[in-house]
Formats: sequence, C-alpha cells, structure tokens
Amino acid sequence: MKCIQIRNAQLKEYLNIMVSKIVNIGMCVVISLCLSACDPEEGMDPTHQLRYYVTNKSSNNLHTDLYSITYWSNGDSTCYIERQNDINIDSTACVWRGKATIDDVEKINNLFYSYFSGSSIKYIVNVSLNDSLLKQWNSWDTIGINKQFFRESDWSYRTYQNNGEKYIYHEWTFEITDNDLQ
Repeated sequence: MKCIQIRNAQLKEYLNIMVSKIVNIGMCVVISLCLSACDPEEGMDPTHQLRYYVTNKSSNNLHTDLYSITYWSNGDSTCYIERQNDINIDSTACVWRGKATIDDVEKINNLFYSYFSGSSIKYIVNVSLNDSLLKQWNSWDTIGINKQFFRESDWSYRTYQNNGEKYIYHEWTFEITDNDLQ
C-alpha cells in the first residue's frame, strides 16, 4: 500500500512537471507567434501614406466637389459631399489622403483603387466655375477616350520615401486643363 502511495505521489509530481513544461512551451509558442506575426506599430501608424491631388492648369479658378453615393440593400441611397476644394489657376489641392498598412499594399494590386473602389459606394466629381457646372466625372463610367477622373491612367503617379523616415508616400495627381472642361 505504501508502494502505491509513493507511485501516486511520483505520478502527481511527474504530471505537474509535464503540465508546467507544456504551459511554458505553449506560452513560448504564443509569444513567438505574436512577435513574428504582428506589428502593432504598423497597424496603429501605417507606413504607406496615400495622397490624391488635383492641379488646375485651366485658365480659370475652379471649384471641385467630390461626392460619395452609398447604395443600400433596401434600394435607398445616400449622397455625401466628401471634399470641396477651390483650386486657383496653377495651383494644386489635396482632394483625399489616407493610409495603408503593409498588408493592404500586398493585398491591393492597385493602390489607386483603394479609395475609389467598393461595390456599394460610387463617386462623382463636379468641376464648376462661379456655380456653373463645367464637367462631371463618375466612378462607374470610366470607359472612353476622353480624360476621366476615376481612371488611373489619366493621373500621374509617384512614390518616394524621405531620407530617414519610415513613411512611403504614394501620390497621384490629376491635372485639369481647358480641354478637359469642354
């Protein structure tokens, strides 16, 4: 009987040692996964900065309105004015800025569409002079030979990283000329 008690005590001690080893190994695995798989700083402050600019190369001071239209499953829609800009001759205005994480950049083949995409959201840009509409572009009709605000090939693109900074900038610039407004 004493022999059995010793075995039970030894078994308990052995099980306690094994459980603590398993817990320690499990904690090491979890910590390793967290350290190698996630970058909390990147999620809080993404390194990819996105900028969309409009440059006025026309002969008039212009006003732009960027509208977003959300279509709901019940058939309703909501229209919001996202941005309004007054753009003087030979000047540039930022019409949108955003951020993207490394994962976003890897998932999105084309960063330009990271803002102007979405099946339930459509966009319209109105360009006006003294409250008179000169041009309207929409995000669902990008086919054609005329310049189109929502077609990336009609924008110039550059990417850069300032010396010593962690941010990588992606900039698109859309140039409006007198020909575009006819």
